[in-house]
Amino acid sequence: GGFSEDDTYSYSFNTGGRYDPATDVWTPTSTTGAPSARYSHTAVWTGDRMVVWGDYTRRLLVGEGSYRPEHLAVCGFPRIDALVRAQPPRAETLARYGIPPEERVALYTSNMIVGDLYPQILASLKAVAAAPLHWIVKLHPREATRDRWEQAIRAQGLSGVHLAEPDADFYALLAACDLHVSFVSTTLIEAAVMGKPNLGLSWASVPDPVGYAEAGAYLPVDPAQLGETA
Repeated sequence: GGFSEDDTYSYSFNTGGRYDPATDVWTPTSTTGAPSARYSHTAVWTGDRMVVWGDYTRRLLVGEGSYRPEHLAVCGFPRIDALVRAQPPRAETLARYGIPPEERVALYTSNMIVGDLYPQILASLKAVAAAPLHWIVKLHPREATRDRWEQAIRAQGLSGVHLAEPDADFYALLAACDLHVSFVSTTLIEAAVMGKPNLGLSWASVPDPVGYAEAGAYLPVDPAQLGETA
């Protein structure tokens, strides 16, 4: 999983964990003899079994593929390791956007799948512009919609909506927010790990492909109702 090293989500790891579903226990894997640190991978063949990321992948390979359960080992998501690192103080992160630390903040992490939904999202925020809630929008590194977001925010006079810089640290923003919003993204899992409440955009034309909603990782919300729900 993950993104390429050209993105701001670039973390290469050779660490991991092995999950035992019978005991619900994670055991760290040794780095001795482990593959070199890498990114954008989802599975590694060890010689006698496939190490896959997450139980969803294991179930998919067993149910839809030709793998036998005993030939698969489940590991965790290496990027989660970054969540245990110390993050900047909330006040320091929010000061970059002129937001007082005592005020409520929602973080929206966009992606290319829903990049064109920004008019609906901003319209829903404008409908409740008087609400004491600031929004920070973190665009996906591959999105080419920054100019359109900036123009739309200015046109609607949404002083409480702030676009994060392209090089802004996602984990610092996540640590500083009170609420996280996204669409079918691993950022929803990372937010849940950090104890942040999640809202997930519900878009009929693109159903949740990996079962995040079914697993209870987020509360679904119509993009047009995002402002009111938040």
